[in-house]
Amino acid sequence: MKYRYDICSKCGKQRVIVNVWHKMCYVCNKKRLEALGATKKKNKHIRPRQYKADKRQQREDDHKFYMKIWEKRKHVCAYCGCTLFGMPKTYNFDHILEKSSFPKLRREKDNIALTCLECHNEKTSWRYTDTMRQIIKHTVNLFIKKGLLEEVGLPNVQSLKEWVKET
Repeated sequence: MKYRYDICSKCGKQRVIVNVWHKMCYVCNKKRLEALGATKKKNKHIRPRQYKADKRQQREDDHKFYMKIWEKRKHVCAYCGCTLFGMPKTYNFDHILEKSSFPKLRREKDNIALTCLECHNEKTSWRYTDTMRQIIKHTVNLFIKKGLLEEVGLPNVQSLKEWVKET
């Protein structure tokens, strides 16, 4: 492994830089992470059996949830209107409000749009079409009426409501 020696931006000493983005040595970077409340990442390959079982159960539950939607809805892309053929793929199910930002809306049927690969890639790349903006706006207004966004209680809910008012 090639080590990079440079002057630490925090302590000003010449040391091995472990955080290239912040230009910090090991000691200063560790202090920064502790101040942020970050904990050590677990080794991805060594996980408790219960964790693996929970993840497996979550995937199975997600699959059942998506299949119910696939059976009930027409197989048409919500954004461009093209027909979706064959067996459903993971990209055919798009969370209108991202599950990373709104985890409690993960299994909300109104938050799922059937999509083709091209539209799914466009939306996940933040290149929204007018149709996508209209669907997002409609979904946000629906969740506001249902009171679901207030339950989420995340800081980005306010900015999302402001975005809907602007567009």
